[in-house]
Amino acid sequence: MRKRTELYLMRYGITNILRSLPKSIALVCAAMVLTLSICIISQSIVTQTQSLEDVYSEYIIETVITDQFCIEETNLAMNSKYYNIISQNLHGIRDYITDIKIRSSFSSNYTYMFDDKVERELGGSVVGLTYLPDEEEFKHEFNLMPLYDESILLDSRPSCIVPKRMMEDMGWEYYTVRLRYDKQEENEFVEFNIVGTHEGPDNIYCSYESFNDELTKGTVSIYSFRFNLINSKYTGEVAKILKFYFIEPSIVGAIRRELNELKILFRYTFVMPKGNLDDVVKPIESDIRKLKIAEPFLFVLSVATGLVVSFMSTKNRKAEFAVMRSLGTGKAMVFFEAFFEQLLLCLTGMLLGIAVFFAIYRQNAVLVVWKIAVFFVCYMSGTAISVLNVALVNVMKIMKANE
Repeated sequence: MRKRTELYLMRYGITNILRSLPKSIALVCAAMVLTLSICIISQSIVTQTQSLEDVYSEYIIETVITDQFCIEETNLAMNSKYYNIISQNLHGIRDYITDIKIRSSFSSNYTYMFDDKVERELGGSVVGLTYLPDEEEFKHEFNLMPLYDESILLDSRPSCIVPKRMMEDMGWEYYTVRLRYDKQEENEFVEFNIVGTHEGPDNIYCSYESFNDELTKGTVSIYSFRFNLINSKYTGEVAKILKFYFIEPSIVGAIRRELNELKILFRYTFVMPKGNLDDVVKPIESDIRKLKIAEPFLFVLSVATGLVVSFMSTKNRKAEFAVMRSLGTGKAMVFFEAFFEQLLLCLTGMLLGIAVFFAIYRQNAVLVVWKIAVFFVCYMSGTAISVLNVALVNVMKIMKANE
């Protein structure tokens, strides 16, 4: 019997919606607009934040280590201990940087040997580096062999790039070469994997870490030192780390007469040019701040409006509910009918609002579900409060008030 009553009341609710179509459409539109406004303001913050992230990630900031006067970027004659900043990931610097380009000075007086056991004088020099040079730097082309990429040169494993004609002379039979500094017996040969070739003179380019640890004997300095930031928003974090080892550039050109964290005198400066980055990001950051200030007020206003609309639309039906009560319909059933009716109108409006929202923003749409849920709860709370307020009033009082 109870189920039949509920079904009857549901049909009655649908009939009532259709009978009062203009009012129903107004309530649906109200729910749709309020839902859409909540979605749009949240999406605006997401979109602006993503735009800011895109600017930060796409804007390339190259940090260069120079002499203390910010003049020389090459031939720095830096102590090889500075490479520890990278190899030991001091202060977690490698979490913020990429495209690390460190190379040594040219170092001569090396011999090499393939598996034929014949020791040969290297006519050129050996250079340690962490990157694959472009053609402009050494005026000749570099090529890596299959299965290798540029990261191998930043690895601790001994690897090198040899002259192409050296490989041709050996008939491309060998994939390792042994190198040693000077011919002194105490200097042992170190085996390097051949990972690439170049078209230039008889120089061998080795991965910097293995070159510095195995071949230099502390005799070769860093020629140049630079890297890019993974994301330009990390300028503050990287600058903070670099201040432990390098001088921060300033107009007065201050010189620090003290030891850095590597126990070496401060002799080099880091230059981190940001260009017009601030001019690009400041307007976006300003917009985000304004949206974040406005968003809570608009959200509360939308929720409050939904509550008031649902409350008032139900409150005006006192006479109708009184008649239902006088015909024997229980308070719970009156509540059920009114609640069901508003539920249909609210859900229809919300779904339409969400549909319009996704139609506008398509794949970029980000729906903040909890805000929609809060709006729904508050909207239906307005209905519940209004119906309970009416249902608890004595039927005769309502009838007399209408007379």
